[in-house]
Amino acid sequence: MANSSLVIVQNFLRQDLALKYRRSVLGFVWSLLNPILMLSAMTVAFSFLFSRDTGPGGFALHLFACLLPWQCLTACIGQGSKALISGEKILLQVAIPIWIFPMRRALFAITEYTLSLLALAIIVWFVGFRPSWSLLILPLSVLCLFGFGYGIAAISSVLVVYYRDTEHLISVILKAWFYVTPVLLPFTAIPENLLPYFKLNPAYYLLQMFDSPITLSELPPVETIVLAVVISSVAALAGSLVVARYKDEIVFRL
Repeated sequence: MANSSLVIVQNFLRQDLALKYRRSVLGFVWSLLNPILMLSAMTVAFSFLFSRDTGPGGFALHLFACLLPWQCLTACIGQGSKALISGEKILLQVAIPIWIFPMRRALFAITEYTLSLLALAIIVWFVGFRPSWSLLILPLSVLCLFGFGYGIAAISSVLVVYYRDTEHLISVILKAWFYVTPVLLPFTAIPENLLPYFKLNPAYYLLQMFDSPITLSELPPVETIVLAVVISSVAALAGSLVVARYKDEIVFRL
């Protein structure tokens, strides 16, 4: 059963990637153009405010380190929250484990992020990025991002089935969440008196897992590594438990 479920997830992932770039002349290049243009615009707009203490590459490198995983996280949650209602026809026709649907969205977002990260690494070389041994922690960083994204997506997808207005609420929350997360604001520029409040945000630790090795060329603090692993594990477990709890009722609620 587990093997067949994994095969289904893989097939869904291939299908999603093929559909996104079908009939597109530039194909995957479009996934690079969007972050490149956004990074360029934000760097020009905000770099003069945070020109100090942002690492060897300055504000541009910080944006590369934090904006892309943030977009990946919001894609996991935003698209994942609609995973069950968008898969209604399949769920009503075929007996498929419902956890596959939020997992599908999370895997798609992570796959796009990973491919973009590898491709854009060449570009950020010109803004001061230099590989270091601290980059070896990035697989763990991506795993934490995936675990947290899947867990929240799984919970929110069930909520959307029961309360359809939740879909719109999630969109508002994600927009507000952006402004209380160190994406535009470098970690080293956070005022000391506000730091305890920023640390209440789970995304603080998830993004620092990327910012430290990429922007500062150093490992994240031990506290950050431990909390990122715990937060992502708890979210993934909670999401799995919620899906398991309501798996028999979901079809009748769609």
